[in-house]
Amino acid sequence: MSNSFKSVEKKYFAFSRTIRFVITVLYPIMFLIAPIEYKFLLPFIWLLLFLGGEWLQEIYLHRIIVVPLGSITDTAQKLANLDFMTVCDIQSNDELGSLSNSLNTLASNLQNALDELNKANKQLEKDVQHERILLEQRKELMDAILAATERMNYTIISLLDLS
Repeated sequence: MSNSFKSVEKKYFAFSRTIRFVITVLYPIMFLIAPIEYKFLLPFIWLLLFLGGEWLQEIYLHRIIVVPLGSITDTAQKLANLDFMTVCDIQSNDELGSLSNSLNTLASNLQNALDELNKANKQLEKDVQHERILLEQRKELMDAILAATERMNYTIISLLDLS
């Protein structure tokens, strides 16, 4: 993985380290400022802070990874169903934003290719129809030539019989 595409990982670990640092620093401070009669509650308070920090991490993880991945997955499923007009609207400067932009570019390119293919298909149908008309005209011309040849043959035979 290139260095320019590690920002989701950096965001998550920076947030995680910050939460753990705050919790680690708060415990001794709480121990120093808490009255003696409440010091037995400090491990429970620290545990609550730790669990609260973990909960905040989960919320942050959900916001920066899970929600964008859900949007990207929905867009990819729409593209798989040939809905190339769909747009993935993740606006970030990390891997998920890059993936979103790539999906949007892919959808646009596939839509353009499909439009060109449909245009070429319509032109081909017109060309085939034109060739059918020309073939029918050639057949009519050949039938007319054959009929004229038969009449000329009949005329020549009649003239030979008369002579």
